[in-house]
Amino acid sequence: MNDVHNESNLFTPGKDFNEKYEGRLKYVDNHTNLTEEEKFLVKQRITRNKDARNLLDIRGPKYPCSTNTCNRYGYTLEICEHCHRDAFEQNFANWTSGNAEIDETLRSSQLNCPIPQSIIEWIEFEKLRNIKQVAKGNCATFYTAEWTEGCLESIDIVSKTFHRSGPLNVLLKWFKKSNDPNQTFINEVHFLILLLISIKTVISTES
Repeated sequence: MNDVHNESNLFTPGKDFNEKYEGRLKYVDNHTNLTEEEKFLVKQRITRNKDARNLLDIRGPKYPCSTNTCNRYGYTLEICEHCHRDAFEQNFANWTSGNAEIDETLRSSQLNCPIPQSIIEWIEFEKLRNIKQVAKGNCATFYTAEWTEGCLESIDIVSKTFHRSGPLNVLLKWFKKSNDPNQTFINEVHFLILLLISIKTVISTES
């Protein structure tokens, strides 16, 4: 599926995600080596990538609310960015990192890019298991782990319920003295969010 996803981008003319979108979907539909379920998953990935780039960078076509719930227009096709933002804002009271600036940074990222599987979240340390060290440097140590709940895959807009993938393997970066974060740590969090805005990530601290 990864090969077909990459080929659809390589062989479809257009200068950006929006211009290539319909052609990429057609390329996947015409591919003979994928099952219908695999085609659906590849096209979903293409749509989510298009939505993220149209929302964050291109700011091109606008689409009506995908569930006809809020009657607002936005830059995302698969989901309604406004309904998702409403769900995230309602959930803000249910979690905290313990640091107001980190909370604000994470919440801002969720509102800027409220697309499933692209959400930057605060994950409690207790929701990680099978933690294994893989590398150690002067300022940080890296681990692999299993995130027991997994990433956010979809949102029920009516009930504001978050549906998750289930157990997911992740990479952790542990900072020294991160239980008392200074400005350097805050800047690192900002940098990670900018770098990883379109992929799944975990930010966690432990003294």
